[in-house]
Amino acid sequence: MASPISQAVAASRVVAKPGMVSWQPARLVPGSPVLFQISSSKNSREVSAQWFGHEVTFFRDSSATAWYGLAAVPLGTAAGTYELSLRKTLASGKTVET
Repeated sequence: MASPISQAVAASRVVAKPGMVSWQPARLVPGSPVLFQISSSKNSREVSAQWFGHEVTFFRDSSATAWYGLAAVPLGTAAGTYELSLRKTLASGKTVET
C-alpha cells in the first residue's frame, strides 16, 4: 500500500499520510534530490521505501524516532501523482507496509 504525499513534482504530486512523511525541498522538479523524513516510533528496526521503482534506504537519527532517506526525481518525470511506498520492520520482526 502506498502513502500519499501531496506536493509538486513539476506540477505533479507524490502522496503520503500527513504528519508521517515530510521532504525537502518543498518544490520537487525533475532531476532534483529529495530528502525524506519519516516519523516513527522507537520500535522500528528498519525503514525502507520504493520511489520511482528504486529502493530507498532510511537511516535513523539519534532520537530513534525519525528516519531519513535520500532519493531523486528522475529526469523527464511528467506531471502526475507518484507514490512513495513505505516498509517498516518492527523490533518484533513484523513488517508493516504503508
